[in-house]
Amino acid sequence: MVVIETNSCPSGQKSMPLLHEANEANGYRVLIEKTFKPLVDSRPDLPAGGLAVIYDKNDMEASGYAASMADVFKEEVC
Repeated sequence: MVVIETNSCPSGQKSMPLLHEANEANGYRVLIEKTFKPLVDSRPDLPAGGLAVIYDKNDMEASGYAASMADVFKEEVC
């Protein structure tokens, strides 16, 4: 299964003030925890597979999004 998200990466999060100073992944993590993870968790019938961020024109945004996704799902993200 492939999930394609368009314009969902919280662009600009690297430059936004942190919600909580101790958590550098604030914007990315909140987006994943409140949208993507509940959807995945609600589907126990999903086949096993990996997580990846395929493309984003901004490497810093894509790597932040991928790192936060890895933390939330406790899996490696490519």
